[in-house]
Amino acid sequence: MNTRSIPQRLSRRLLELVREMAPPVIFFFIALLAILVIFKLFVAQYTIEFYAFGKAALGAVIIGKGVLLMEWAAGKREMRRLPVAAIVAMRTAMYASAVILLWSLERLIDASRQAKGVRAGAAMLLANANLDRFLGLVILASLVIGTYLVLEEISHAMGPGALRKLFFSRPAACSTS
Repeated sequence: MNTRSIPQRLSRRLLELVREMAPPVIFFFIALLAILVIFKLFVAQYTIEFYAFGKAALGAVIIGKGVLLMEWAAGKREMRRLPVAAIVAMRTAMYASAVILLWSLERLIDASRQAKGVRAGAAMLLANANLDRFLGLVILASLVIGTYLVLEEISHAMGPGALRKLFFSRPAACSTS
């Protein structure tokens, strides 16, 4: 095996991964940035420092990679017998569950660090839990992910590149008869 081909194969695989991740990451970046900017506008009167761009970028990469990993792990083969609406609903519920789990785990880790113990952190987390904010996060995440999944199914049904062409190509000149 040629050792020069290893960096070439690695760079080629990395480029493929970036191309595969780009559409979901761009979609989630735009969606999260819009949500976070709206949030920033809502809390502006309270002079809360909040940086939407960085949070949107990090969230987009995490969700984008998470979507691709879950698609790879679950596969769509066994669900193809169901109507597309059922597939989108089940996948959205699956991603919402992942959001709930990861968000809860992140909060538990932060609370455990502050309380200097997992048990004390869990008690502190439950005592300070804001159910309204939590449900709002889950609903927003579900809407964004559900929208992505619907667009993904439409794109799959239309064929490769058709959705991109529909939204990002100039319309053909109208012919007048």
